[in-house]
Amino acid sequence: MRISLEVAVISHTLALGLGLKPEIADIIHIAGHLHDIGKIGVPDAALLKEGLLNREEWEQIRRHPEIGAAMLNHRPYRSKRTFEESFDEILRCSGTQFDPRVVEVLAAQKGIIENKIY
Repeated sequence: MRISLEVAVISHTLALGLGLKPEIADIIHIAGHLHDIGKIGVPDAALLKEGLLNREEWEQIRRHPEIGAAMLNHRPYRSKRTFEESFDEILRCSGTQFDPRVVEVLAAQKGIIENKIY
């Protein structure tokens, strides 16, 4: 976890230093935290091995970015909804599925959110 934090902070700082917009630097920061998530799919024998890796272990390690990308490509259990459809469902489920206070803040900030995502 410490290494991912360091990668995130360094990447974010470099992105800002290179003149990228803060919004882009924030995305890069998140990517820094996730950069090695694919190692979850690599056998511990290869990850924790001391000494040189054999050809098969090296191939397993080299596949971790591919594994991570597949993991982060969340397979939705339903079709994608628009912001408006999602917003309407959140309003409808306020007090049962969603905290009413959070829904109230969402409703009050709806215009700001739409301006940022559209």
